[in-house]
Amino acid sequence: MESVATKTSIRNIRKALECLPDSLTSIYDLALERISSMGPDDRDLAMRSLYFIVFAFTPLTTQELQHALAIDTESRHLQDLVEGMVEPECIVQVCAGLVTVDNVGQVRLVHYTVQEYFDQNRDRMFPSGHQEMALICTQYLLFEGLENCCTDEDALRNRLEQYALIKYAA
Repeated sequence: MESVATKTSIRNIRKALECLPDSLTSIYDLALERISSMGPDDRDLAMRSLYFIVFAFTPLTTQELQHALAIDTESRHLQDLVEGMVEPECIVQVCAGLVTVDNVGQVRLVHYTVQEYFDQNRDRMFPSGHQEMALICTQYLLFEGLENCCTDEDALRNRLEQYALIKYAA
């Protein structure tokens, strides 16, 4: 639809409408082609976002996804994440219309058919998706500052607020 929305004349709108994909699979393939044609940073952000969303066992909040995406091989502290955070609007934008943030702050695929598309293609597209998720979650749980137990409810509540991905990772 983006190709139609950007047209400025009736003739160009008609031409764009004639070239629209004829199946949902074609539409999703085109979205992934748009992602593939992005610069390396945006492409990497989009693909990492998609595999977190596709492989997550429960829907991720924007903060959980931000924390997951901010982790790299050198992350050891919460401060390391803060420096690598990406705004949710940016995540949605680079995912080429495949993801959205719902009214409760969860990042989701825009339609159940997108999930079906990824279910059919995820082994090809994300061959080590589950392993990547497990590594990220394990690395998160090993952050400095998490080695001690919380002594009371306030400490637990504070930890859950600071470390947004901890409930999912655990």
